[in-house]
Amino acid sequence: MTLTIAFAFAALIFFIQSVLPAAPFSLTMTASSKSTLYDLPVSNNGARCRIILYKKGIPDEEVKIASPMDLGGLKTPEYLALNPQGKMPVLAIKDGMSIPESDTICRYLMSTYADKGPDFLPDNPRSNLIARIHDMYITTIQGALYKATPPFGIYRTRSDALDELKLQLKVINDLIEDDKDGIYLCGNEVSLADASLFPTMIFIAEMLPKFGIDDGVPSKLANWFMEVREKDADFAKVYDEVRKHLCSTSTTLCVRNMRN
Repeated sequence: MTLTIAFAFAALIFFIQSVLPAAPFSLTMTASSKSTLYDLPVSNNGARCRIILYKKGIPDEEVKIASPMDLGGLKTPEYLALNPQGKMPVLAIKDGMSIPESDTICRYLMSTYADKGPDFLPDNPRSNLIARIHDMYITTIQGALYKATPPFGIYRTRSDALDELKLQLKVINDLIEDDKDGIYLCGNEVSLADASLFPTMIFIAEMLPKFGIDDGVPSKLANWFMEVREKDADFAKVYDEVRKHLCSTSTTLCVRNMRN
């Protein structure tokens, strides 16, 4: 059944990524009156950007969220002109430049809208370290949760990749202070670490048990994940967005189908 799950998710990814030839890269596009974040609800990388948009209260009039399908898909010339990697998210900002890569988008939003909402602790070393570990050592192997076949990053087997994933979760868990105040990873203030890790944790919490791993998330990390989605409405919103599409019947990844 785990292979059925993986094949279903792989089919979704294949559907999202069209196979049209690449277009030349340009940092510029036609300027508009608002910026546009091209993203899909199921994308954990895009979801970190949405957390910052929601927490900062940046209105749709400033940054619109749109599907890559509005440009025909990830491999169309129109989309590749914004991001030659053919990946999401990408932020087409209103002065005419396009910014790919979710961490870069987040830092742009944190800087540009520094006067709105929380600042996400851009200079906090604990936050930046957790976000970096997530990007370098977790997202690079997260395909083991849904891809049908290896490789999963540098790993040739799913079991090796999942073992490494559990190890990296423990590394992050050890960075959470035992006596911290507040619901966030670094205490009372939301940080880039929270925005980066939370959407990926939705995948991890949903998929690890499907591979027979019920103890993969260490206790402090599990408590943070539960508490922040229960007590922060913006994180709860993103949780619902990602999980709804992760478990939608259109991707055949609904929980009831996984258990058949």
